Amino acid sequence: MPLDFLSLGEKTADQALVKFPNEPFVCITWPGGAGAARRADWTPLIGRNVIIWPDNDKPGFQAGEDICKELRKVGIQSLKLVEPSLLQKHFPEKWDLADPLASNLPDELLQKLLLSALQKGIDPVQVIHRISSLYSPNDPNDRMRANEILWRVDARMRPELEQQKGAQFWKINETILSETSRILLQQNEVGNTLKDKLSLSEEPLRRLTWQSLVHEATHGKSPAVWEIDRMHGVAQKLPVFRQEDRLLTDKVLAIAVEKSLAGHEMTTQEMQKEVATMTKSLENQSDREHLIEKNRSQHKDLGKGVALDVKI
Repeated sequence: MPLDFLSLGEKTADQALVKFPNEPFVCITWPGGAGAARRADWTPLIGRNVIIWPDNDKPGFQAGEDICKELRKVGIQSLKLVEPSLLQKHFPEKWDLADPLASNLPDELLQKLLLSALQKGIDPVQVIHRISSLYSPNDPNDRMRANEILWRVDARMRPELEQQKGAQFWKINETILSETSRILLQQNEVGNTLKDKLSLSEEPLRRLTWQSLVHEATHGKSPAVWEIDRMHGVAQKLPVFRQEDRLLTDKVLAIAVEKSLAGHEMTTQEMQKEVATMTKSLENQSDREHLIEKNRSQHKDLGKGVALDVKI
């Protein structure tokens, strides 16, 4: 199965092909250097298998972690990061794949580092398999919606879990998957509770229910009464979109709600601008998800015929 191999800089990406001639890698990088990882558009890597080889220095390690966070947001099939502590153990400061391998190091070292890479992400399809009564693994929109909860739970829980459990990725994944599934499975219960407390029509109730799930995924607790009131007020600023645009609405509202709870109110115009910005990104994400599903159904190689340019 092809892997997208991410490294810092075009020269390093080119040399990865030289150092791993027998690996089915698609070697890519991103523009702007280590500090620009969060500003890149990572949607071309949706649903793919990614391994990241960071430069052997603090900015490189930070870039690797930043990319992991961004890739979890868009949704990947698998995600691995070459372990920084092993890079520090075997290589000098700032060493990267464009540099020659020291003569005293065995040729198989690079391969061993790949095999021992840390697992850093979870396929949202694993979540859907646990909540198949609500979501379908064959529906791209369901995969994207499940991932909206998954990446937030991951961001909240993974740092502490990695400290507690180290490289026991199966325990880390199980904890994150269980929490994500729990939150998604209570969607109907949350909706019914809000319906009993508030007099809302169908769409406002749906919006408020989803934002309550997003809040719990992000903060690890249900929203308080005042937070629900704030969410309701924010949700009223956006007009009712078509049913097929609900995911877009919910993503924009999640941004606006989080800012509102932090004390910054987005205006209707700011929210509409966010809608316009996110529409293209979501279209790319949806197109990529549909391509994944088409290729899966036809048993095609996901590594072929896919544009991988990552642009700011």
